Amino acid sequence: NLCSTVSATNSFFVSGKFDQMKQSEPYTAFVTAFDRLCEIAVSNEKSSADLREQSSILAIKSALCSNIGSESALLTDIIPNLSLFFGNQQKPSINDPSASIGYKTAKNRFDFLLRQFVRSFCGEKTLVLFLDDLQWADVASLELLETLVLDRNNPGLLIIGSYRDNEVHDKNHPLTRCLHGINAQNNEIISSIPLQNLDLKTVNRFIADLLNATADKTVGLADIVHKKTHGNIFAVIHFLKNIEDEGILSYCIGLLKWKWNEDEIRSKTSVTDNVADILKSKINKKLSAEERRVLQVASCLGGTFDSSSVFSVMDKLCSKEKTIGAKSEQIGSSIWSNLQPNKTPNVDQTLNICAEEGLIESYDGLHYRFVHDQILSAAFSLIPQDKRALLQFQSGQALLESMPDEEIEKNLFLLVNLLNHGFIFIFGDNEKRVQLLTLNLKASIKAMKSSAFGSAATYLKICKHLLGDDHWHNDTALSLDVFSTLAKAEFCNGNMKEMERCLDEIFDQNLSIKEKTDAYSIKISSFYFLRGEPVNAIDVGLEALSQLGVKFGKKISKLVLARELIKTKHMMKGLCIMSLSDHFTMDDENRLLAMNIMDMLLAITYGSNQALFVLITLKTVQWSVSYGVSKYSSMAFACYGILLCSGMGDVAEGIKFGKVSMSLLERFSAKDMESKVILANSAFVSAWAEPGYLTHKHCLRGYEVGMQTGDITWAMLNIKNGTEIALIVGKPLSYVEEECRSCFKVMHEYKQKHVINWLLPVWQFVLNLMGYSNDPTILSGSMMQQEDLLKHCDENEERSLRNSITLYRLWVAFYFEEFDLAGTLVQDIQDMNQTNRATNIIWRCALLQGLTAFTLAQRNKSRKWKAHAIKITSKVQEWVKKGAVNCNHMLFLLEAEMAVLKGEKEVAKQKYDAAITASALIGFVHDRALSNERAGKYMIQSGDKYLAFHYLSVAIQLYSRWGATAKAEHMLSKHKILLNEDHTPVINKTIERRWSLLALKEKSANIGVELHPRRRSFMKRRLTMIKRYE
Repeated sequence: NLCSTVSATNSFFVSGKFDQMKQSEPYTAFVTAFDRLCEIAVSNEKSSADLREQSSILAIKSALCSNIGSESALLTDIIPNLSLFFGNQQKPSINDPSASIGYKTAKNRFDFLLRQFVRSFCGEKTLVLFLDDLQWADVASLELLETLVLDRNNPGLLIIGSYRDNEVHDKNHPLTRCLHGINAQNNEIISSIPLQNLDLKTVNRFIADLLNATADKTVGLADIVHKKTHGNIFAVIHFLKNIEDEGILSYCIGLLKWKWNEDEIRSKTSVTDNVADILKSKINKKLSAEERRVLQVASCLGGTFDSSSVFSVMDKLCSKEKTIGAKSEQIGSSIWSNLQPNKTPNVDQTLNICAEEGLIESYDGLHYRFVHDQILSAAFSLIPQDKRALLQFQSGQALLESMPDEEIEKNLFLLVNLLNHGFIFIFGDNEKRVQLLTLNLKASIKAMKSSAFGSAATYLKICKHLLGDDHWHNDTALSLDVFSTLAKAEFCNGNMKEMERCLDEIFDQNLSIKEKTDAYSIKISSFYFLRGEPVNAIDVGLEALSQLGVKFGKKISKLVLARELIKTKHMMKGLCIMSLSDHFTMDDENRLLAMNIMDMLLAITYGSNQALFVLITLKTVQWSVSYGVSKYSSMAFACYGILLCSGMGDVAEGIKFGKVSMSLLERFSAKDMESKVILANSAFVSAWAEPGYLTHKHCLRGYEVGMQTGDITWAMLNIKNGTEIALIVGKPLSYVEEECRSCFKVMHEYKQKHVINWLLPVWQFVLNLMGYSNDPTILSGSMMQQEDLLKHCDENEERSLRNSITLYRLWVAFYFEEFDLAGTLVQDIQDMNQTNRATNIIWRCALLQGLTAFTLAQRNKSRKWKAHAIKITSKVQEWVKKGAVNCNHMLFLLEAEMAVLKGEKEVAKQKYDAAITASALIGFVHDRALSNERAGKYMIQSGDKYLAFHYLSVAIQLYSRWGATAKAEHMLSKHKILLNEDHTPVINKTIERRWSLLALKEKSANIGVELHPRRRSFMKRRLTMIKRYE
């Protein structure tokens, strides 16, 4: 009914069901649903004559191509029918760079692609996805469910989930945790519909309708049925079927109505709401012993199965073969005592009989499914309890022996799950033990590739049990595979204790550093990403490098840095930098391992150990020149470009190295490196020579690439940096605030606490300027508490983050004329160039430091502050000479302040006007306002009230246009004498007109939302959960 209702609205409806017998197999319901979705879309395109329908399907195909086209091969493993759109694409091989992405990163990438897949279908139509029996969903499926439900960019998706409430009462049940997790992030997105057992009145209406009788005639029968079944609808239906089969309920042709004997029903039936008991009784009565055995085998294969698999198992069980540890006899006789020798039942005939009895159904003549999971449970319960594991194991063995290799790969999870039920039966057979161990390892890797880390850990723990005595000595490679893969799985699951046990096991062995490198990588990542302990992560990395022959001292002197820098510069002499793009390739395996570790440490040391960051950068560059380039060289050259631009002032050379790093990305197809290299280049290198809006654009590209490749941390850093640049280049504060809010939601969703800490000062600064704080000079409000975040920085030695907070504190202190506080903050931020090398941040810091120094020099007649102001101005002059297009207006403004200090009024006015014009040309509305404000204050000081009024009026209008309400109000209050009653209304009217326009835009936006009520309601109520009582 739901399917037909949804389809009638020209929407998609697909469904999937989780299987009790396949709980360790990932994504079973999603595979069914998404496969069917592709099939429906392709079928509609071929069969529909409706031009609108064809256009809609073409739009879906276009969206699929643009969203996941190049990555579609990664999804065809779980959605085979996706190949109907893209054909059979080559899957990433082990040597493919995209296949080497870390498993945690791969999960993010996988989730992103599945989101894009679903979005592609929801762009043109609404998609209703029904997921049944969620109580049996695997953890990976529940994580995917959460990902889809919380996708705020896909309003065209409605998910309906059904589960048995009595099986999910435990608060630690995976589904319970999943639903709590969704509610914690959006408590309005789930609506619940509890389905209770039917009351007597409803049961009576149901039976009256079924028997085509009046309710008063069926009330006695309904009372009996209700008491016997307690109103469980499935039990009611099968109870009625049973009494019909027994002849107690029958249709009288002569009377043309149904008849029944209530006393006979009471005496011959028992009270039960356990549907399995009713179904077991029916199976025993309706099927012969041989037919029951076939159904029992089918139940071992799960909710869906094919006739050929059932035949293979029955043929094996009914033949004479030597079982493990036993004499020649029928394998099946150890399970069923009355089995006839050498007689394989007619499986097809038996399955047809079962279908006629309503136990199973066929959907293509070869494949079958149980009509209800209760029937599956009843069939499985007929197997003697002490024989179930043996039957499942023998079923797995039979299928393994009868299937070709490609079918084994396709049915790997089914085979391994069946065999694992009876792995105790093979400990005496070394060959079969190793075979099952290998199959479990393959299943774990397959599960890891589809981000089902919980299932992978389950398979790997069985691998541990299957390892023989003294396995490290007898089979080192296999043991290493098992323990390192389990460590990765537990890292992804966040299970630190299990991960550490596996890593300790590896480190305790006498293995080569090459064999231990994976373990070191996992340990570094766990300290940095899971524990937030960069110092410990660095120590582990240095230990690994030491074993690879690369040694860095814990205390790095300036002399050591100078020596390595001179050495690097010397190596570059006579070398065409751009030719490094075609430099020979590094092929030394140990050096590549060391480059990988050093690449990991570059990101960690940047924020916590700048001296080591510089030293590692120089080492990786030296190796790339001397021993050949690799994909890791792209980050090495990008970081060297950062040092050249921000540390040594050689912008031209730095930009060249930045270009080389981007070329190497393309040369090595290093998609896994692209997001972080884009960030390094756009924010730290190319920004020296390109307009701010281009830097912002590059950061958004870095975010997109990071999300596509699953490199979430770098994607978040890109978008955080893009948001910060949007602020610094003067985009409207309302836009920046919305971007901050949007970024925060994404970061929170992906649990990027570290990056959130970097975003908060930006967001709170914007809110302060917009007037949403009690004290605009303190970064405390709805988003953050200044002292709490500073305390966090001190406790975790995060100097970079502390300097970022100090920058925004300096900015508001200067804006709101707290110059003594600003002076203190200038002194506290002296090492900004060493800790925060992002170009736009360095420029903004220099401007604020210079203006503060000039202000204090003039107020206090201080030589110290004058010297500092001159030093900053000289630095900005150097930047402008080297092509920093975003610094021209800053230089004019600082030169104007210098002229003020010297008493050169005309020069000062010209420089102020030049600063105003230059900032207007590049669209920096906030700096244009600041230049007008500084000019106006100087005009007051010079006694020119007319020009002062002009400059200050324009400044207030520009601050208002930018959205800095608190700043505009501060200026109106500060200069209320000058801006007297004759002039203030004019200014206020301008401000009011601006805010009226903003209000009109907001109203228009709201009207736009109201035009899409369907999507809005779906977004608000994305997930409907149905609790069933069975």
